[in-house]
Amino acid sequence: MIYYIITAVFICFALLELYPVKRNLIFGVAALATVFLILFAAIRKHTGPDYGSYLILWNDAYATDPYDRSNEPFYFYLQYVLKFVFGLEFQSLIICFAVLSISLKFRAIQKWSPYFFVSLLLYFNISFLNQDFGQIRQGLATSITILSIQYVLEKRFRPFLLTVLLATSVHYTAIIFLLLYPLANIRLKLHAMMLIWLAAFGLSYFFTAFETLLAYVGSVLFPELNSKIFIYLTDEMYSKRLGFTPGMSLRFVNLAIMYLAVKPEEHNTERNLSRILVNSYFIGGCIFFLLNILAIFAARSSVYFTVIDFIALPLALQAISSRPIRYLVAFYIFLYVLYNIYLLINVTEGSMLVPYKTIFE
Repeated sequence: MIYYIITAVFICFALLELYPVKRNLIFGVAALATVFLILFAAIRKHTGPDYGSYLILWNDAYATDPYDRSNEPFYFYLQYVLKFVFGLEFQSLIICFAVLSISLKFRAIQKWSPYFFVSLLLYFNISFLNQDFGQIRQGLATSITILSIQYVLEKRFRPFLLTVLLATSVHYTAIIFLLLYPLANIRLKLHAMMLIWLAAFGLSYFFTAFETLLAYVGSVLFPELNSKIFIYLTDEMYSKRLGFTPGMSLRFVNLAIMYLAVKPEEHNTERNLSRILVNSYFIGGCIFFLLNILAIFAARSSVYFTVIDFIALPLALQAISSRPIRYLVAFYIFLYVLYNIYLLINVTEGSMLVPYKTIFE
């Protein structure tokens, strides 16, 4: 199967990368791999989560109201320009999002990751297949919010705010990423973070007023989304409780690796970046566990903070001085991505990912 083959190739290069190999050589191969991922996403047809939904949006665009702006501004204008100004087909939208989302994430990998292929491996099996291969608006929004971390690092609120607002114009849920700026440098011990996660999970069982609160906030901030929020709150597929799954326990492992390996209390630039990423992952976990009562909101709102694992885990890997422990952590990362791709293909999104179809078929 194509997804397992890509994963296996990335694992081979990730293993090679753990040895002293010229960084420029690995970067060149990683850049080619990124171009492949862009093409892999751009030429797909009827493949990936939400592909059908976007096709319906494209076909029904402005059919009843030429000024219908129920979708985010960026998506509205991009679709309008592609369809009505240039007269292009639906595939042009898929190509645009693939180029923008994947290239921006690779820019973050190039800028911050010490291991290009470890990052690509984590990205492909989690963020790529979930967002950039399906939920394309949120995929692009997460790409933009990731790059806004640079402004958090530089303590420049205005460009950070503008970047998050740009991401919000792509997907409204990106507005939640504003929480990172005031919380980026919090200093909590690992056990405190984990206890807060457990407390948030416990509180979710008593958070019965959440649905009413969400409906009210949504109607005030984004009134055009009232119908979508109603569906998320009432549809059985979206409104179910997640409960505690085996995959959730891996979040605790990831947090421990990030926290213990990068030592966030240190003050040099790299450690400051690591601390911000650890805190981002922690905030995402708090949101995820607290909103456990509604699966769709837990996943969609927390992903902006947790998507950084493809940068944070390689940074943690680099910070481990003991070679045996570094290889052990690398082995865990390989098992982690294999577990995620197994879940995607065989449990959650299998019918949307398999078989992989292209525009040439």
